[in-house]
Amino acid sequence: MLDRFGPWSSALGDGHSQRLSTFWRRRMLMLAPTRSAPTAPSRRDWLALGVSCVAAAALPTLLLATPEPPAASQDDGPGTIYVQAIAQVDSDAFRVQIAGVYAIDPEAETRERVTDLYGSVRASRDGRMLALSRSGWSGKDLATEIDNPGVWILDAEGEGEPRRLSKFGGVMSWSPDGSELIVSKWRPESSDDGPRREAWRFEVDGSDATKLPIPETEEVNDWSLDGKWLVTVSDRDHPDSTGYQLYLMRPDGTEQRRLTEGNGLNVYPRFSPDGRQIAYLHSEGGEASIWVIDVDGSDRRQVFREQGDDAPGQLCWSPDGRSLAVAMHTWSRDEDGQKYIGVTEDANYRVAIIDLEAGGIRTLDLPPTSWLGGPDWR
Repeated sequence: MLDRFGPWSSALGDGHSQRLSTFWRRRMLMLAPTRSAPTAPSRRDWLALGVSCVAAAALPTLLLATPEPPAASQDDGPGTIYVQAIAQVDSDAFRVQIAGVYAIDPEAETRERVTDLYGSVRASRDGRMLALSRSGWSGKDLATEIDNPGVWILDAEGEGEPRRLSKFGGVMSWSPDGSELIVSKWRPESSDDGPRREAWRFEVDGSDATKLPIPETEEVNDWSLDGKWLVTVSDRDHPDSTGYQLYLMRPDGTEQRRLTEGNGLNVYPRFSPDGRQIAYLHSEGGEASIWVIDVDGSDRRQVFREQGDDAPGQLCWSPDGRSLAVAMHTWSRDEDGQKYIGVTEDANYRVAIIDLEAGGIRTLDLPPTSWLGGPDWR
């Protein structure tokens, strides 16, 4: 859960050693075993991750129209990468940790804090607004909220006061024109069928909120360039098999099409700027890799894989579609060789740029962070 201490279980600087909160320990379990993970997955673990191929076989085969490329931006600069981070800043006598949303210049390799609000961040397509989610387990309806400050809208330059859009947080997706925001909310109840979600569409001006007819097994992760498609992370068919799969569907929940197959976790999908491809993270057998697939399900290809203990996490496209920005971290290992997140210095949270054309990877030379999530590049 992302509470007032960010990913940590207690306040920074209160004299206690820092440990990841329950929510973030669960999220990291998606990628690799932790120190406390059992050797064999429990029935509950399988239930939470299971996805079957049975229902997918019954889905209609869709041929997706390739959207027109977006008009070239008048600003041909490198853009700005936004991340949620807990930055380590050296003072005269000691190092302090400062949480917030940070703007990174990938060319100059500099960072600047935009706001001291802490949470996951998504930028509108024109780069003028940021949506920030303080997410966690939330209430059953819009009027009920427990341990969740919600979604906030703020100016990307940090001007003015942030404005609260919802009473619950979740995974956010901007509409192409920046007038709407979909928030995929995790419901608090737990059952043998695993977690359940609700997708809400908000007018960014706060004038309206509508619950979308998206299956409760789906977490909406992104909205296509033409506004006609959503990409979701699904656990709809567990407990018959394991994994999260990616689906495409209309915002009204119709014309569902499965994109990925097999075991493992397929998460963090993002549409390319021209809407023709989707990049995502795949994790299987404790190894993480990044893949790109065309929106019609063809030409699936790996563009990066875990190297030693250096692992990729959340990702996004560059504005020109030629690169990916990836949140990277380094695993620690216990005496049995099992991976886990160690102390913050050893985890070495950082942002790396993958050149999709040349195939190289470049780590941005930025000051250290105790935690880094995101990114989003506009």
